[in-house]
Amino acid sequence: MDESRTLRIGFIGAGFSARLHAEAYHQVRGVDVALTRVAAARPERAAQFAKEFGAVAASAEEVLAAADVDVVDFCVPTSLHAPLAIKAARAGKHVIIEKPLTGCFAPPTTARKEMLRRALADSDEIIAACQKSGVRLCYAENWVYAPPIQRARRLLTAAGGPILRIVGEESHGGTHAPINKRWETGGGGSLIGKGCHPLGAALYLKADEGRRLRGRPVRPRAVMAETAQLTETEAFTAAGRPFLNTVPGADVEDWGTLLLTFDDGTVAQITGGDTVLGGIRNQLAVYAARAVVLCNINPNDSV
Repeated sequence: MDESRTLRIGFIGAGFSARLHAEAYHQVRGVDVALTRVAAARPERAAQFAKEFGAVAASAEEVLAAADVDVVDFCVPTSLHAPLAIKAARAGKHVIIEKPLTGCFAPPTTARKEMLRRALADSDEIIAACQKSGVRLCYAENWVYAPPIQRARRLLTAAGGPILRIVGEESHGGTHAPINKRWETGGGGSLIGKGCHPLGAALYLKADEGRRLRGRPVRPRAVMAETAQLTETEAFTAAGRPFLNTVPGADVEDWGTLLLTFDDGTVAQITGGDTVLGGIRNQLAVYAARAVVLCNINPNDSV
């Protein structure tokens, strides 16, 4: 891709996350960005999006084949990430994928080892397709770019020494997307859909530390996890559900926590939940040998 010319973006998906991405592109400085094409499962939504952001409404196939598209930004259900990203890579388009990268989209009774096998196979196929075509695979993890996380990276660099423990959480009162309430479309519940954000930040900070201190990234070595459907408990059912955004019959967890051990022996504790009132809780605490950094992304009490 010639970096001197305009970067032309095609969208597949025109919903909530697509609008966030489109607004962000208008804030880009240092390179010209044009939103050229957009496709959506609901054509009327694509047409409205195109009108608002100066693009052309098209089909998904047209976006992937268009000569005026350099990169395709996928703002679609997670279950569609792998098949569409692979098609885009094979068409020579750079790929931007919303979180999580992919997963296993099967009934929750599927054996856990089989779920892992399928999720890893999808991930490997996306990466291989991009490598073969020589295009970039960009995972849109917004926490990595959040000012508190970048400030934490600079403070940890200045302090020196290793990170010993990271504690992170993303939680709120429940997702509004029905597809995220089902294994077969969401690939899991709160731990994959929300925990992926603090996990992404933890992986980023430890990888950065490893490059500084030992010349190679610190990588995960082992993980343990526990999940629950707290809003399916007898006590919650008896109390009613006037505030949390629950969906009867959801088959994914609404709370989950994991303990990740890195290959240097340090740890990260990550939580995701759909059972927290009062808005979004996006927080990361970093306990290092020479510093403690508390990243209060939201609620933000830095002032």
